[in-house]
Amino acid sequence: MPALEAFFTLDGCAWQYTGMGDLVGLDYSAAKIIWDFAGVVLDKEQFQGVMLFSRTVVNELKKKKDK
Repeated sequence: MPALEAFFTLDGCAWQYTGMGDLVGLDYSAAKIIWDFAGVVLDKEQFQGVMLFSRTVVNELKKKKDK
């Protein structure tokens, strides 16, 4: 749950896009700033959970776009 809570704390504000508008993934530098302001502290496993969840979201959105 902490990984999902941390992900949703970002509220869509920390995504990276290519110059052509394609989604790349989370901008972890921006995410860190948001998490610091929100008081979110993640351990290694929780951060890995955020990374896994964000990659899953990106992959699913790419599948949807490619249809």
